[in-house]
Amino acid sequence: MQVETHKRVPTGDLRAALDRVGLNGAEIQTFGSDTSYVIRARLAHSAARRKRRAARPVAAAVGRALDQSVGPGQYTVSRTEAVGPKVGRELQGKALMAILLSFVVTLIYLASVEWRFGLAAVVATAHDIVATIAFISVMHLESALSWWAPCSRWSATR
Repeated sequence: MQVETHKRVPTGDLRAALDRVGLNGAEIQTFGSDTSYVIRARLAHSAARRKRRAARPVAAAVGRALDQSVGPGQYTVSRTEAVGPKVGRELQGKALMAILLSFVVTLIYLASVEWRFGLAAVVATAHDIVATIAFISVMHLESALSWWAPCSRWSATR
């Protein structure tokens, strides 16, 4: 969620207000100017299960927190985004299809030269994928659509 306040507010005050409304661990960043903030937050899993659309309750909770810390009418919401399980499944399916297609194309191309080279290339690519997923898992990194979208655009232009 991107928010523009009428005056500068310390991020510590915003974080405390978000904690008070139950959005613990929210990520707050200044965006562009010192009165513009990007807030990334999520509801607890039990609350998210009860509500089908998690974006609205989170936006409402952020609104309550901003009303408490900044004051009603002292901010404007520039944009609100939500990434749900449907988007995650789509990305997962497309990624798997791209990986399998790259394996097949690599095998076909390198099999014309030497089949062992094709097999080695597929094994090396699979190793890289597993190592990347393991790194993300061990470091407890969260992957968000806002991060993957620029990466996919960058790789498409190369």
